[in-house]
Amino acid sequence: MLSIYWAVTTLSTVGYGDISAYTQLEMLLSILWMTFGLCFFSFMIGSLSSMLQSIDTKEVVLTNKLATIDEMSAELGLNADTK
Repeated sequence: MLSIYWAVTTLSTVGYGDISAYTQLEMLLSILWMTFGLCFFSFMIGSLSSMLQSIDTKEVVLTNKLATIDEMSAELGLNADTK
């Protein structure tokens, strides 16, 4: 149990700090909380990344639509006031 606690604490970059687990139960609870924290943090970073990517996608779609409108107005010979 001690080696698993050490591995999870090291890989989760939580660190050892001033307060650490000494009994088997404390180690088990610490491992569970660190795992929960890692999953929650990973989910939040993934959601934020996905949200930022969708904003960028919407901007690209808008740019493409505006380019199409400009191209069509150039083909029809519309002046800048009509656009």
